[in-house]
Amino acid sequence: MPNLIPKRKLRTGTYLDRSGIDNLIAHVEYVTETTYSGGIDDTPVDGVTIKPISSNWAYDEAATRLANAAAHVADSDPHTGYRLESADHTQYIKHALVTAANDFLVGSVSGVAVKKTLTETQAILGIASIGARVYNSGTQAIPASSVTAITFDSERYDTDSIHNTGTNTSRLTCNTAGYYIITGHVEFASNNTGIRGVYIKLNNTTYLNVNIYASVPSSATQMLVSTIYNLEATDYVEVLVYQNSGTTLNSSNNANYSPEFMMQRIG
Repeated sequence: MPNLIPKRKLRTGTYLDRSGIDNLIAHVEYVTETTYSGGIDDTPVDGVTIKPISSNWAYDEAATRLANAAAHVADSDPHTGYRLESADHTQYIKHALVTAANDFLVGSVSGVAVKKTLTETQAILGIASIGARVYNSGTQAIPASSVTAITFDSERYDTDSIHNTGTNTSRLTCNTAGYYIITGHVEFASNNTGIRGVYIKLNNTTYLNVNIYASVPSSATQMLVSTIYNLEATDYVEVLVYQNSGTTLNSSNNANYSPEFMMQRIG
């Protein structure tokens, strides 16, 4: 508090009488209220006040901030999207970036967010759905005593250009390196003679799995082969079959299970 009372030096041995003391107190109260009462909001804060000097500044400040925020939201949108502000008011997220369901905002560089689709975000996180499942819409003649690659002219799905229905149709080619589960299923027409085999082969050089079945009397032979393998980009796999019945046998065409070939990235 500034020194508002004129300094008066009292001589040694000088005393203020009762009247002088009362006048001094009255003067101090007058100066205090005159100096501090102008512009002071004495409204109680939460029902509490201290007189003569009090303030509900903290309440007023909070109310002002809330009012300003409400006015910003209610106003026309000058930012092409409302913004979330950091403490220094420099970071912005615009709703105009999100244009479809399942869009994501992903950091590109410091302070910059870019829109990514669900598939793109899954790829960034390493959980994208990468795979293909293919089938043959007809039968295929398999000669006796010969390992033969099954061809596939149709696709159930292909998310990574893994299969081509016009060229090298027996192949599923890896374009995104990773661990894949690889599965094939083929049904042979009924024949009681010999054995049947089904294989998964990598790059026409390495067998990844082999299953051998005895022929089933008076019934078609169902053959399944599966493996998990770490594939590099450009690696390709094929499903091959074998039979030694002594005559050509057809691979059967049955919806959704023969012949079917698939691979799916799992990590």
